[in-house]
Amino acid sequence: MALPTHFIKIGELLEESAETENDNLILERLKLLAQEHLPEGWTEWKVAQLTKEQVLGNPVDPLVLNKIRFALPTLGVVRAFSPEADHLSEKTYRDIKMSMLEWAFCRALIMSPPSVSNRIRGSAAQSEIFNQAVRDMKPWLISRQEASGQLGEKSEAGSEEEMSEDSHGKRRRYSSKEQVVKRPRLDRVTLLENKVDTMFTSICARLDDLAKTQSTGVESSAEEEDELPYNSDQESSQTWQAPAIDFTDNLDLDFLPDVKEAAPDIPEPSPIIKAEGIACQRFGSESWNKIRYKEVQKRLQAAPVFGALKVNSQLGSLATRSFASDLLVTFDDTLGTICHGLLNQRKALAEVLKGLTAKHPDIVDDLKSVLIDTNSNFKNYSDDLLQFVCAHRAETIKFRRQAYKTKSDFRTVKLNQIPPSSTHIFDEEKLTDFLKEQGGFFSMFFTSGRIDPGTEHILSPKKSLG
Repeated sequence: MALPTHFIKIGELLEESAETENDNLILERLKLLAQEHLPEGWTEWKVAQLTKEQVLGNPVDPLVLNKIRFALPTLGVVRAFSPEADHLSEKTYRDIKMSMLEWAFCRALIMSPPSVSNRIRGSAAQSEIFNQAVRDMKPWLISRQEASGQLGEKSEAGSEEEMSEDSHGKRRRYSSKEQVVKRPRLDRVTLLENKVDTMFTSICARLDDLAKTQSTGVESSAEEEDELPYNSDQESSQTWQAPAIDFTDNLDLDFLPDVKEAAPDIPEPSPIIKAEGIACQRFGSESWNKIRYKEVQKRLQAAPVFGALKVNSQLGSLATRSFASDLLVTFDDTLGTICHGLLNQRKALAEVLKGLTAKHPDIVDDLKSVLIDTNSNFKNYSDDLLQFVCAHRAETIKFRRQAYKTKSDFRTVKLNQIPPSSTHIFDEEKLTDFLKEQGGFFSMFFTSGRIDPGTEHILSPKKSLG
């Protein structure tokens, strides 16, 4: 089967919503569960953009459904669907899996069986990397029977819960009857060695299978391969083989090199335009740095739409002055001024053309073909230049907004869904409503009343732009 070519970061799937309000509440709980348990950088992992049918077929094979495992704590998944659950039946567990398979965010976290995980991540090697990254979660990936037993124990224990504190100072709640399993983290060299050993063993096994296939003509079935552990490096099928090379006596094996040069990404301008550009910029002349813009800036500038967008008053205390931030603000203002000038230029040209066509109606068709029609070079260059400026300004505003990060990736994604207004980097009314929904400013950017690492400047008015 051909590998998928379109991939997306898991972090982008945080924007997914369910169809009903109740399902959306469950999905949000699962997103928070991932935020709490997956290792740092999980939102940058990439998965193939595939539908449920492309991943599992239609209908879903019950045998495959039984083997589906997600990189989320089993008990946490059950509580996301039913916070008061005191047991877990087979039917309930199947229904939970079927619901999760409807959401692309959950499908991206499938880690077993290998035939499904490989399809989602594009290859067996990428599946192995994923499984190595989440291996510390294995103690929380328990069977249905074990989960049902622990749910019953927790229901009976009731007030016997105790509070424990982890190494980061975060308080977590565990039942007195629940065994908390901690696995030591392996260093990067050990992880790499384990990964190489696993892949080498898998390759040797595959070579043995191919040798048996050639001698017996019988291939191992996909069902047998699905019985392997979820971190197996084997593909679900191996039907394609490269044709053999016929090394005959008259075969010419000179292997002469044939290296092609890539075409330049940015083409050279025409000689006339190149000469005009050098003359305008005064390149090669001692007066290159004497070109001034103050005289024309007043005619081109306009506010607020075409000036640098302001930082919202609620976020002013988070902003710090730096060369990079000041440069972004200046660039935002410059691109806005250029956009204003381009729009005024188009407006002035339109007014001139209206006057000419009023005096000379017979030139209307000629002017349209030269300046307005789709095939007009003038219109194409003018539209491209306007799009180039607007796109770069949008990118600059995006970089300015990235300076404001909440204490969790999930909330940061939600914050960045608020569009800019014509005056501020975040719409003022929508930002105010969002902060209220999330419990206020301190709840968004502080952790347990303490300042998050790297944001100590928040309480320093001398360093703020507010």
